Amino acid sequence: MMRRCMKFGLVVVVFALSSMATRVWGAETVRTSEGPRERAGVRQAIRNTPLLERPNRPGHFYGNTVRRVNERRG
Repeated sequence: MMRRCMKFGLVVVVFALSSMATRVWGAETVRTSEGPRERAGVRQAIRNTPLLERPNRPGHFYGNTVRRVNERRG
């Protein structure tokens, strides 16, 4: 019974985080069936963007932390 509750709790947390991520990204979130070449181009564009100018993204702890610290100091 305890494992069942833990699994349900994990599912709820994952669903909540994915829902939150969509709201955080807003219009920038694009879910298409693009191929590997298009994804590689998007990744390259992100890598070419300076770290402080990138948007905050869930799961990107280092970059998000650097941007937040920079905002507080600025």
